Amino acid sequence: MKLEIPAPGESTRQDSSALADELWIGIVLSALVAFFGWFLWIEPQRVAEEDPYADVEDEEERQYLRDLAVFEDMVRLETMDRVDWHEEQDRAARLFEIGPRQAAEIVCEKYRAEPGLGRLPQNVSRALLQRVSRRSNDAPWACLSDAYWSGELPEEREIFTEVAAFWEEAQSLERHGRLMDGVVRELLYRNALPDDDRFRSWVKRCALAMEYGAVTACQQVLEELSPRLGEDILLTALAMLDDPQLSEGDLDLVIDALAHLARYGQPDAWTILETAQLPDYDVDFRLGALFQLCRLMHIPDEDIHFQVARGLGRVSGYAVSPTTPHLRYRWRSSCRLAFGDPDRPDRPVDLLHVAHETDDGEEVLELGLRGAVEHGHCEVEEGLPLWFCGARRWTGGNRTIQTVLGDYFALTAHANWYELDYLPQDWADSSRSADGE
Repeated sequence: MKLEIPAPGESTRQDSSALADELWIGIVLSALVAFFGWFLWIEPQRVAEEDPYADVEDEEERQYLRDLAVFEDMVRLETMDRVDWHEEQDRAARLFEIGPRQAAEIVCEKYRAEPGLGRLPQNVSRALLQRVSRRSNDAPWACLSDAYWSGELPEEREIFTEVAAFWEEAQSLERHGRLMDGVVRELLYRNALPDDDRFRSWVKRCALAMEYGAVTACQQVLEELSPRLGEDILLTALAMLDDPQLSEGDLDLVIDALAHLARYGQPDAWTILETAQLPDYDVDFRLGALFQLCRLMHIPDEDIHFQVARGLGRVSGYAVSPTTPHLRYRWRSSCRLAFGDPDRPDRPVDLLHVAHETDDGEEVLELGLRGAVEHGHCEVEEGLPLWFCGARRWTGGNRTIQTVLGDYFALTAHANWYELDYLPQDWADSSRSADGE
């Protein structure tokens, strides 16, 4: 670079017009940066803050999310009483049509309070009925169930018919398991469990249906209502067996439940760890379940024998066909070994028998323990559960149920070598052993 030294009096200032051009260029560039920066950064953030659903591409979904947020704000800000619901009918109908269930529950409860579910606006009623008739997961089942059991649904309305049909379908314990799980949990959370014998009957059956989708929720309800419906789930099952209205289907349910409880113990949803008399409650609980299962093996009904035999097979780990001809004798004998005298397996165990004769000579079945108590076979002790009168007779010591029951069943294998007519068919009437002594 060549150094230039100005002569005396020569100015070193640049042309003012050139400097002004450079300043203008800088100002314009800064303005452009600010302008595009606003739309590329500041404005999207501001829009997102104002509308959190602005990024949702589908307009219908975006509007639905906005509607849902309105109802959630009502609950959060406790402003539901100040909303003009006549202006919100379309929005309410939309939530009934699409869900989710929690939003539909909010709307249902509001209409339930005023003007009542029997006086819904036509578009709202139509949307709600459509979801209920289709058994949609997003229908407000807890709100409707609470209203149904409380007698708030007018019987002449279609909504009553549909909700009643829904509960009737749930009676089979084969349908609506996931739906009923949500309904029962919501009712329990609201402290709105129906005070109705039909509901309590269903809850007890549901709590014993170990494969049903709502079993855990129903067991939680039983724990909440204990000791009214039983001090533990085994006592609930025993109470069902003592019910004069016990159906064949309910008996099947109890048999399967007893096998499950004997094998796995108390359910997590309703567990008693210890009491003053039973420091290891679950161990005795399993023995009590097995003991009652053995009692049901003495029902004079071949079909029942097959089902109980399957249950005993699951508990012991023996995969024996329940239709094996000698099975009735073998399982009865195994139960006598487990809860009687191992040295005298042919000796009757009165506590295991469920068939008794009346004074008129008529045979009656007493499947639960109430009859055993009345006959003096089961002693009721203060502080101990009723089933302990059978559990205390366990002969297997500290060995596991599976091991002991399996060993006893193996000891009866000799029966397979005898003709059926030679084997005692009714332990209540015969003390003859398999070898004829």
